[in-house]
Amino acid sequence: IILPITRVMSRMRVEGRGHVKNLAGPVLFVANHVTAGDHALILAGLPTNLRHRLVIAMEGEVLRNWLHPPAKTSLFRRLRWLAQYFLVNVFFHVFPLPKESGFRESFAYAGECLDRGESLLVFPEGVRAPRGQMQMGTFKSGIGILAQQLNVSIVPVKLDGLYELKRRRQYFAAPGMVRVIFGAQVTFESDTKTSEIAHELQKRVAQLG
Repeated sequence: IILPITRVMSRMRVEGRGHVKNLAGPVLFVANHVTAGDHALILAGLPTNLRHRLVIAMEGEVLRNWLHPPAKTSLFRRLRWLAQYFLVNVFFHVFPLPKESGFRESFAYAGECLDRGESLLVFPEGVRAPRGQMQMGTFKSGIGILAQQLNVSIVPVKLDGLYELKRRRQYFAAPGMVRVIFGAQVTFESDTKTSEIAHELQKRVAQLG
C-alpha cells in the first residue's frame, strides 16, 4: 500500500544503489530528517531483501503519548492517537528511541534486532529540519553512543529535494526532484569518542549528492 503511493507521489530517483546492493549482514542506516514520509522514501529506495528486514527508530515520547495519552486528553484525540499507534506498527516496524530516558531498553532492543539479522534506520537529528537544511551539530550524541555499542557498519543516507515540496505544499513531485542517496559504509574504532562519531556521520550525510 505505502510503497506504490510513495513512488507515484515522489517520482524519486535513487542514487548510490551500489552501496546497498550487496550488503552482507545487518547495518545501521542514518539519515537527515525533513518530512513525516522520510522513512517511506528510504524503504522504497532499498533493495527488497533489506526493505523487509528494516527496523525504524521513532521518537519514544511520541509513541508513549499515543499509547498512554495525558489524563486530560479528549476522547477523540485518544482514539486518533491509538489508531496512529497501531497503524504505524502495522505498516512500519518501529521501535521507540526516546530523547530523555529509557535509552538502555531501546539500545538493547536495537541489539536484539541486529542479532536477528535486521538492519536499523535512525534519524539522528531527532526533529525535522525546519528549512530542510542540515546544520552541523544537529546530530544528537545518542547516535554516537548507539553506533559505538552496536559496533556495526553504518550507511549514511541523504534525502534531497523534499523541503521545496514541503514549502510549496506540493504533494506530487516532478521526476527526479526528490532524491534518496546512499553513501558508502563506514565503521569506527571502539575507542572513538561518541561526539566524534556523531560529527563524522553528519558530515558524511551532508556531503552526499
